[in-house]
Amino acid sequence: MPGNYNADKRNNNSQNTTKSTETKNIKANTERQKTAYNPNSAEMLRYKNNLRAALFSKFAVGSIQGAGECSIQFSVDKTGKLINRKFSKESSNKSLNDTVYYMLMSVPKFSPPPKEYNGETIRMNFKINNGNYEITIF
Repeated sequence: MPGNYNADKRNNNSQNTTKSTETKNIKANTERQKTAYNPNSAEMLRYKNNLRAALFSKFAVGSIQGAGECSIQFSVDKTGKLINRKFSKESSNKSLNDTVYYMLMSVPKFSPPPKEYNGETIRMNFKINNGNYEITIF
């Protein structure tokens, strides 16, 4: 009988180890799902809108003459620093390019992004037509 008891104990320990490993794997998968990046989550949309407002506060739309369209892109590091800032599309309108460049360089740092943010490139598009403007962030 003692032999059987030890065998049962080993099998039971093996089953417990397997269950423990499965539980850890399920928890790890759940954590990954919780932190999966969603660029359209409420938290990310709020962050992007606040970032757009901070940038727009430095946007001197009155200094732009004529019409044009341009796009910029950048990422945000964990501390909130805007990195890899550049034009993805320049306008033929120099005053628009100059104003957007000044705006982008005037906000070198913002609040740290949400934990779910994975460093994805953030893009902004500017359309100007004689004082009327549209600015989108995506």
